[in-house]
Amino acid sequence: AAARMGLGSVVMVIFFTICGGPIGSEEVLAAGGPAIGMGAMLVFPWLYCVPVALISAELSTQFPEDGSFTLWVAACFGRFWAFQDGYWSWVSGVLDSAMYPVFAA
Repeated sequence: AAARMGLGSVVMVIFFTICGGPIGSEEVLAAGGPAIGMGAMLVFPWLYCVPVALISAELSTQFPEDGSFTLWVAACFGRFWAFQDGYWSWVSGVLDSAMYPVFAA
């Protein structure tokens, strides 16, 4: 049987992918104070991440093949832009993933 990620693992992957972990939260708390800063960090996922997740779920049901968002771009704008979208997203992920250990050191 294929290994599956649990809910906690999925939440942590989303957390570290979207905001890079806790890096940057110090500035939010310093600028707004603890009540406003924590409130903003608790409200933001509901205002931004939940709608994005719902849109992704809707598009995934319309395009059930493997290929993720590149299929969506290909259907709208053609293969050239789908390749651009996939390639630059990959480059961004590689560079982004390489930056956080440096910031945390």
